Amino acid sequence: MIEFAGPPEPRPGPLAAKYWGMVFTVADIAAVSGVLRDGGHEVTEARPAVQPGALIATVKGYTGGVPLAIIQYNAL
Repeated sequence: MIEFAGPPEPRPGPLAAKYWGMVFTVADIAAVSGVLRDGGHEVTEARPAVQPGALIATVKGYTGGVPLAIIQYNAL
């Protein structure tokens, strides 16, 4: 599923939102990070995400210029 979200009503003033990239939800961020690393991808260490209780890691390079991250909810 691809979800695009925004405010329910347009906000006055300059538009601050922008497209960041793709984020995939995973059940086990450590396992998925390991598989990606084994495949030759550089992946950052998982860190607390903005969402409470979630961990996020960023995949560096090999993404065709599209920022890519993986997130695990209920991880903490």
